[in-house]
Amino acid sequence: MRAARALALLAVLVPGAVQASPLDLFGLGPRGEAMSAVVADVRGAEAVHANPAGVALTDRAEGLSAYGYHHFALELDGRDAQVLDAHGVTLGLAIPLWRAPVIALGVALHLPDDFLARIQLIPASEPHFVLLDNPHRIEVDPVLAFRPTPWLAIGAGAHILADAIGGITFNVGVVGGEQVGESAIDLVMPTRAAPVGGVIVTPIPRLRIGASARGALDLRLGLDIVANVDAAAVSGDAVISVRSSSYYTPAKVAAGIAYDVTPDLTVAADAAWNAWSHLRGGLPDVRVLVELGITPPLVSALFPPDNFADTVSFRAGAEWRHDVRGGCQTLALRAGYGFEPSPVPAQTGLPSLADNDRHIASLGAGWTTGAGRFLRGPVTFEAALSGHFLRGRDTVKNQALFPGRGFSSGGAIIGGTVSAKVQF
Repeated sequence: MRAARALALLAVLVPGAVQASPLDLFGLGPRGEAMSAVVADVRGAEAVHANPAGVALTDRAEGLSAYGYHHFALELDGRDAQVLDAHGVTLGLAIPLWRAPVIALGVALHLPDDFLARIQLIPASEPHFVLLDNPHRIEVDPVLAFRPTPWLAIGAGAHILADAIGGITFNVGVVGGEQVGESAIDLVMPTRAAPVGGVIVTPIPRLRIGASARGALDLRLGLDIVANVDAAAVSGDAVISVRSSSYYTPAKVAAGIAYDVTPDLTVAADAAWNAWSHLRGGLPDVRVLVELGITPPLVSALFPPDNFADTVSFRAGAEWRHDVRGGCQTLALRAGYGFEPSPVPAQTGLPSLADNDRHIASLGAGWTTGAGRFLRGPVTFEAALSGHFLRGRDTVKNQALFPGRGFSSGGAIIGGTVSAKVQF
């Protein structure tokens, strides 16, 4: 009976995971991270994720290689929340396939340093950062862009997460040198793809208007645990079945505007709607079947609805450019600001999902050289620094529903990205 209760309790405490996309958090390259608002003012390889229409705005084939490191100094109750830092390589490519009208192919790939994809199961009642505690995953974005006229560009493609299937077998326990039980875990993470699309319009030479859209990406996790126990007093099987969202990226619609105040100064602003209310499975469906020589009970864990809220985020940025050495080289300085509201509702019951509104501040610079001896196009080196500052949030439990303690959350994410971009 104790074994059955323990297995049921373990299943009830296992939550889902709804991690944020690393490219959504920090951008594809240093320019997007530093300037913050780029939906209407992005081109080439960096446009693949922000707005695929911008892939058709480059006149040359372009390759981008970037490395980013971001330190998660997040806190729960004033103590380190033990969230792993996010760091990895991002590669981008934009290739014009046809020049009149312009047809271009683009692809972006994000590779985390430590994990191909990381899954962690944290008790639902334990406070943890549900969106920020695990931005470690491979992302692949292939797109195709079309520019029929100089004032219009259109792009479409997909945001893809690859599948993963595996199995683990391990001993439950050993008594007197003999194994008394064996457990097996089957893990299934199927391939998921979400459509992406975008458009950039240039109604007058100094003004650009852009919009982009992306479908929801819901990577459902299927975790089946089968434990066979053969002890003196208890024998039989226990089955735990968990179905939840392992990774979830909401549907998103963004609009932006960019204006060249002078030939050397560009200002831009974006607004984005994120459909978090469509999330289903942030808290899992759990079923437990126990057959240990006792009346077999079927146990289901009933969690409240996710009740995540749709959010509207805002970003703004500016870029100043200055030609040096007779126009052979260009210096660019950038700055940006953004505000990302939290979609996570007040946690008054059993779950303790931590998340906060974030203020985002960023700075960056770029240096573009002329064409080299072996390259027909310029080479650009860029760097960006950004800080995500979480607004402090206090969570108070409804003692009538869940007699547990509340918690506070806050902290910051500090980091940056460097890159080299080559046109050829």
